[in-house]
Amino acid sequence: MFLKYSIRFLLLIFLMGLIFYATYYTIPKFSFASDSLVKVLQTKGWIESNFQSQEIYYLGKKLDPNFNFLLVQTIISTKGEKIGPFPFANTLITTPFVWIGHPEWILYLSAFFLVHT
Repeated sequence: MFLKYSIRFLLLIFLMGLIFYATYYTIPKFSFASDSLVKVLQTKGWIESNFQSQEIYYLGKKLDPNFNFLLVQTIISTKGEKIGPFPFANTLITTPFVWIGHPEWILYLSAFFLVHT
């Protein structure tokens, strides 16, 4: 019985290590896909507005106020803000990582949840 649980535990540790190694090996800082980037931009906008607006952070907003040249899809909120197509809960989850300057750590959080499901 003890041997059975020991093998399961070692297998779990090995699997966790493998997932975290794969996540690290992909260089998370440069691995943002479009969806992840939109989540980070929405979080950055929320932080920059002192948590008042969900509008996506866009450096070119002064030159392009209608977001015509922003390459990610946005939708217009009831307040008239350009927001991402993701629930606000994603912004809440992403906020601590963007606030401390390490949005790439979100991938490690995802890997952690992948192991525990």
